[in-house]
Amino acid sequence: MGAEPVLGQSSIAEMWPVANPPHPMWPPPYNGEGGAALGDSAVGTQTVNMKVDNVARPVTFVAGRTYIEGNWGGGWTLVIKRYDYATGDCIGDASCSQSFLHPGQPSATDYFVPVAMKVVQETEHDEPEKTYVLVTGYSSAPDTGNTDFRTVCFNGNLVVRWDQKFTAPIALETALQVDEYPVDLSIWPGTNVACVTGNTFNGFNWDVVTVFHQISNGKAVNWEVEASTNGNDLAAGCWNHMVMDQISGETGVAYVVATMNDGVMGNSLKAFKYRAVSGAWERFEIEYPAPSEHSVVKANAMDGINDGVVRDYAVGVGRVSGVDTVYMLTVKFNFTSVSPPVWGAAYNARGQDPGYNEALAVTIHPTTEIPESFGDFIAVAGNGYRDSSRGRDSLVCLYMGEDLRWSAWLNKEQNDPVVDIFDTCTGVAMDVKDASQVNDSNGYRVYVMGQSPVAAGDVDWRVAVFTSQDTAEPETPTLKAVDGNAILNLTGFPTGIDRPMKMQLNPPIAGDSAHNFVVTGNVFNGTTNGDDIVTRKYRYTPAP
Repeated sequence: MGAEPVLGQSSIAEMWPVANPPHPMWPPPYNGEGGAALGDSAVGTQTVNMKVDNVARPVTFVAGRTYIEGNWGGGWTLVIKRYDYATGDCIGDASCSQSFLHPGQPSATDYFVPVAMKVVQETEHDEPEKTYVLVTGYSSAPDTGNTDFRTVCFNGNLVVRWDQKFTAPIALETALQVDEYPVDLSIWPGTNVACVTGNTFNGFNWDVVTVFHQISNGKAVNWEVEASTNGNDLAAGCWNHMVMDQISGETGVAYVVATMNDGVMGNSLKAFKYRAVSGAWERFEIEYPAPSEHSVVKANAMDGINDGVVRDYAVGVGRVSGVDTVYMLTVKFNFTSVSPPVWGAAYNARGQDPGYNEALAVTIHPTTEIPESFGDFIAVAGNGYRDSSRGRDSLVCLYMGEDLRWSAWLNKEQNDPVVDIFDTCTGVAMDVKDASQVNDSNGYRVYVMGQSPVAAGDVDWRVAVFTSQDTAEPETPTLKAVDGNAILNLTGFPTGIDRPMKMQLNPPIAGDSAHNFVVTGNVFNGTTNGDDIVTRKYRYTPAP
């Protein structure tokens, strides 16, 4: 655990029961169904206000994957848990021993490997029938043994609305037996079109494919394929604000960021913008080429923002290789005519010394109504090479506009052991301390989840909060400290790798003005069946 709270300092506290940390805790870790020697893994969490037994309450949904064995065969399947956001209790299950599975008896021809979950509700509705729980992943393709996109939609009571597979057009046109793997799912709160993006094999290389589903019935209202002339193309993620009107069709904007590899022209990152107006779709793209013929770029994650006025851009993060250093890469793709179309920043935690850095997560947080006043925030999280005694450590950077405000190690407490083991940040989010500081560039907070080394072969998960206050030397990560005492660890079995996977900050719960966030992830259980899924609710309390 982190240090004990100090009066007057910012802090993080567990909000669900935890006695004699780290065990027992409530709700208990999810340990699978069939004792298979394969670990479980979390893929998403989201909290919404929903009626349960006709009484509205905040409900936290957590989705993951688990492997089940049985006399019918066995395979991967989706598991969903529903928790009372206030207490951590399992909805309708006092012992917290029951789970929802889909499919209930997976097999070689009917399995489901989920990769992402989102929950949305119809505007101003909290009934389960007006709640849409969307999960995307991959499953067996009909009659071929290959894989297809598979997206399933449930209502708030986890009754299946629809279950759709998607085969890329190349497979339908050529009868090729190809694989498709999704990487991301996006839907804006209150909207009714979901975006799923991922990769499809064209018989020679991987292409990027994005499909848009109407959430009422699962119908694919549009799909887009992006392919280089010759090379593997890999999707990093999608951001989507699309609305479907039954009469006029789709209207809105979506972004996809991908790594594009042309065997002749070289390697690049590209952002694709898809805009629909009354069912008529348009496509735009912006390219960020590798800096030189010897460089290679790779996108791992993305975020987007479009307010219909001055913000119309996507941000992709990943890595770019130099002569003897791999840099953490942040690229902004601006689709407005106001700013330059593309901006990129390469960061090395070791300054001029060789090192390996990589970004795995990003969030955009708008500031004032006019971003030119001091620029939107872009928070980037991943890992960087620290030194020979520590190896690659969890690392986070904060940009404001195009300027780096600070960089920071997540592993920096004085009592953190010096261990040469790989650990990384896995997620980042932002908010403002309070409404009075919305125009103060120092008044924002950066929430980071990641890993912290304990000993050889042992890594805990860690959550921490930093302020947006800049440092005198933003390129030096040792200069930025966490906000007061706002740092906390979670430990699984004494020896093992724990990893937080997904986070939701400030669920939209009426009357809840505190800085609450829910984290779900994987914790090693000390047995041959590997990881359990653990979900925790935290509260950040800023100093007065």
